[in-house]
Amino acid sequence: QVENSLKLCIRVTILCDEEERDVNFVYLHKAASLRSDISLK
Repeated sequence: QVENSLKLCIRVTILCDEEERDVNFVYLHKAASLRSDISLK
């Protein structure tokens, strides 16, 4: 589930302009930390 969200986010980021790209980067970062939280448990 998280994997798909990351791929989707990356795809969206490529399409976005600069301002929205920053927002997506934050989302990506959060998703990545969420993923490492899950794998630690």
